[in-house]
Amino acid sequence: MKILYLILAHNNPDLLAEQAEVLIRAGDQSGVLIHYDAASSAESYSKLVQAVGDNSRIKLVKERIACRWGSYTLVQAVVNSLEELFLSHAEQDYEYVVLLSGACLPSKPIKQLERFLTENKGKEFIEVAGPEWILDGLREERYRLYFPFAPSPRKSRVQDLCVTLQRALKVRRKVPAGLEVKFGSQWWALSTDTCKKIITYLKMNPSVVSFFKRTFIPDEMVFPTLVGKLVDSDNIANFCLTKFHFSSSGKPVVFYDDHIPYLKQLPGFFFRKVSSEASKLRQASYDLAISSDNGHSLEAGSVDTNVVPYILKSQVMFPVPGQIFYYSSIPERQIETLLSFNKPYVVVFGGREKVAKIVSSLNSPIFKTFGNVFHPTMVHFGKSNPSEVCGLKEADYKIRDLNPSLYLVRLRSRVDEVPVICWSPGDKVEICDVLTRDPNALIVLALHNDESVINSLPIQSQNLLRGNQDTISFAQRVFQLVTGVSDRIPRERIIVESLKEEGRISSGHGDLDRGRDASLYITNSIKEALNLSREGED
Repeated sequence: MKILYLILAHNNPDLLAEQAEVLIRAGDQSGVLIHYDAASSAESYSKLVQAVGDNSRIKLVKERIACRWGSYTLVQAVVNSLEELFLSHAEQDYEYVVLLSGACLPSKPIKQLERFLTENKGKEFIEVAGPEWILDGLREERYRLYFPFAPSPRKSRVQDLCVTLQRALKVRRKVPAGLEVKFGSQWWALSTDTCKKIITYLKMNPSVVSFFKRTFIPDEMVFPTLVGKLVDSDNIANFCLTKFHFSSSGKPVVFYDDHIPYLKQLPGFFFRKVSSEASKLRQASYDLAISSDNGHSLEAGSVDTNVVPYILKSQVMFPVPGQIFYYSSIPERQIETLLSFNKPYVVVFGGREKVAKIVSSLNSPIFKTFGNVFHPTMVHFGKSNPSEVCGLKEADYKIRDLNPSLYLVRLRSRVDEVPVICWSPGDKVEICDVLTRDPNALIVLALHNDESVINSLPIQSQNLLRGNQDTISFAQRVFQLVTGVSDRIPRERIIVESLKEEGRISSGHGDLDRGRDASLYITNSIKEALNLSREGED
């Protein structure tokens, strides 16, 4: 398998040359083509030229452009590089083009990559996804609005004002005929034939280029969109070969020397973003890259950009060696995320039929009721709601699972009423601990009043429930056994459905006065706990 590695870089010329040399040394017929940012200093570029020397398998792009984050210049850099490749007719020497950055390093032997591409020849390894691919922030507006100025990775008042004004004017740009805009990572591995089709299409359709030049972060749209148009869907793998992760605020994972033990466990064949100071990690990657193929079975579906194992390893504080995430992007800081939004909400814990019955009884206009939002295979908004609520979609459960607390904050912030969500056995249990620690959450416990829930517990756990306990203590104990949450919920934040009388409620404030019926009683109990005015009173 003949591979061309196209590298976009802007600094560290010595490390860049080292990276290129390892790639060609590890592969039988590999080549490297480097686009070095024209905005970098002349001195830096001269160092790269000198470091590369006269190695015939490492080429430098002549038509370099100055690159800027989030602009079309990053797309143009790739286009210029591919055009030079095709003009030199060197594409005949390669079957695949793998797009990397200067901060991408191998996480598996290059021989293994060559075998993988040989076994999956004809597949295009790129993400081609809908707007749900974007975790947070602008989605369709990235191309439906105009972005005539250079974007910024930081908060920009000018950018915010531009977006706000266009929203007020109801601006909605038309997508060029025949195109459906798709999203995905800018780091891909495409067949040389597909690369040639893309370049030809852009040359023949200058209006498409003009359209994308005024979009936001087009490097995450152009290639996914064109691959989606020009390639049969059966030949699109819909994942890339580079392990990466960005937080919802756009801050990247950074790997350091302390992460050497994780290197061989990483999915994919490359990983980013590697610190320039991680010399030991870099050497470990190089040693792995030039090692022989271990013959392990490779399945295309096993290559994933899921960051969950590294979320679990992440640490707090600002990044230093050994810490993967930036302080503000650590999903473990779930309780801090919830506390960042001070608005009351209600969580009903119980079997699926039980919670559905309770929620359906809350017909007061002060509530916005949802279903099992943390259902394992969907974001269940409930039968009374459409499949998309305030821009959030039921199919977006993978986005939810990256940061459950952030997702809950987003949901709560997009409704004016008091949100009511459900949790039942089988739902994502990880969220339970932070829900019970959030003072904004009022907890309605109904797990204990459901025989199917009690009977599903192990015999040892059922034995722990024996003995005289008041209603609230019993309900708390069942909740702990079902969810695995160790801490008890403060009594002032819970409402408990009574075991003795249907519709009877107990709370941390003591038994509340009974309303005209069970439904009204539940509503009034929640209102009392939330310090809201009760209904049905004189």
